[in-house]
Amino acid sequence: MAHIEEFNRIVKNAESWIIDVAEEMKTENHSAALHATRATLRALRDRLPANQAAHVGAQLPLLISGYFYEGWKPASTPTKERSPEEFMAKVQANIDNLGHPLKAEDVVSPVFRVLAGKISEGESRDIRNALPEKLRELWMASAET
Repeated sequence: MAHIEEFNRIVKNAESWIIDVAEEMKTENHSAALHATRATLRALRDRLPANQAAHVGAQLPLLISGYFYEGWKPASTPTKERSPEEFMAKVQANIDNLGHPLKAEDVVSPVFRVLAGKISEGESRDIRNALPEKLRELWMASAET
């Protein structure tokens, strides 16, 4: 029975993140919030140096970290997106691969806000410092609103 309780705790922790993203997106559609989270976190993961991405992944709930690491090729990171437009295009490609009718420009800031609010302040600072200037501005604008 203790194993079931542990599993339930893991699920509830991940659900709380998805509920928070849904609230930030101003939707009750938790499936959309999950897809938004997956697509945005994967784009962020790929843009960060591998060691930094691993530090971010370590602060995610277990179930969400599974999505975060799924399909990751650390040797191919960081990718070269330097502008918010390039980053949004990457997120949109991830959304399209998941088969959900979301728009990147509607999901990145809500996911960034939740992520920044739930990880340590030091990790948030490390993400900011690892990003190129224009993407850093996107992170900071999202995380501070």
